[in-house]
Amino acid sequence: MNVERIQIATDYVLSSISSLLLSVHTGVLVILALLFLTQLFFFIPKAALAAIIIAAVIFMVEYHVVVPIWKTKSEYISNAQELGKQNIFEKSHNSK
Repeated sequence: MNVERIQIATDYVLSSISSLLLSVHTGVLVILALLFLTQLFFFIPKAALAAIIIAAVIFMVEYHVVVPIWKTKSEYISNAQELGKQNIFEKSHNSK
């Protein structure tokens, strides 16, 4: 029974070490790529770079938040911005 526990603990430690080493390896590869390939990014079209960024970020967008914002009339947004500016302006003068 103790042998099984030792084996489980050993497997856990080894998997932690291997995942740590893989993370370090990935980090080193990214740094090397940035050091040596940054100059080549100049030749990549901006549309391709934009597509890479969009593909990386698309899953971070919360659609249930974006849709109501998109449907909001722009006059409401501009009114809210003006109201915010007025409040900031009033607070800065009232504090003196």
